[in-house]
Amino acid sequence: PYLYFAAIFAAVTYLSFSPKITSVIRDISLVVTTFYILEFLSSAIKYAIFTFLGKQENSETKKKQARGLIIILRVLIWTLGLVFLVDNMGYNVTTIITSLGIGGIAIALAAQTVLGDLFSYFVIFFDRAFEIGDFIIVGDQTGAIEYIGVKTNRIRAITGEQIICANKDLTDSRVHNYKRMIKRRVVFNIGVTYDTPPAKIRKIPEIIKGIISTN
Repeated sequence: PYLYFAAIFAAVTYLSFSPKITSVIRDISLVVTTFYILEFLSSAIKYAIFTFLGKQENSETKKKQARGLIIILRVLIWTLGLVFLVDNMGYNVTTIITSLGIGGIAIALAAQTVLGDLFSYFVIFFDRAFEIGDFIIVGDQTGAIEYIGVKTNRIRAITGEQIICANKDLTDSRVHNYKRMIKRRVVFNIGVTYDTPPAKIRKIPEIIKGIISTN
């Protein structure tokens, strides 16, 4: 397709058409060229992110987490690309940008919860407090992370059901991540009778240490 549109561009450049036909051909060429450039940029960013994540541990899990980020970047690229396209077609983009700004403020006020979950998604993705497959406890909920999305996370509870939590609920809560637990500390209460001699009590730590060391 690139050679085809290059030929059209050459034809427009060297052949004589009426101003109206030339304008139509120019606009079509701009639309098609912009489409392919935006697709190329989107694919390049996706490839770069996946290549970077592919070199890390649990790459497949991290690629699943990055899908939401890729969608957001794709929307931003296409929004900016369409604004530049409209500008190159001769239209006044000042009004469009102003409308986007006013509309963005209105949307932000109307969707504070959604935007809060969106920013929480970035926190989860970049901070990596937990990942897909981690076994966590949040409040009174216990289970393994199955899915991390732009708006919600899905946890498979130990009782079998799926728990759907908003991203902001997780980032605002204390999360116990048991997958990353290196050591488990357990407190044992050892009782002795009141008539136990002090000499024997002083030997108890060494006796317990010997039992643990031999096992």
